[in-house]
Amino acid sequence: MNARFDAESIDLEDLREMLDERCGPIVEGDIVGRTRLRDEVARHLACSVLEAERVVDTMVGRGFLRRAAVPDGRV
Repeated sequence: MNARFDAESIDLEDLREMLDERCGPIVEGDIVGRTRLRDEVARHLACSVLEAERVVDTMVGRGFLRRAAVPDGRV
């Protein structure tokens, strides 16, 4: 049986809490941090990295994850 990934059924708040537990409240680095979040989502949901990237994009777009720059320019 081939299970299809259903992004609409994901509880984004629960997923944010899981990321907070595994990665901490702050993940530094625009690229490295985002990659770490994507990889954790892929592992947790047992989905492809492309699907996980879309979930992370959705979480950022809906405010579950925030990007912030510090004074020295790091994100």
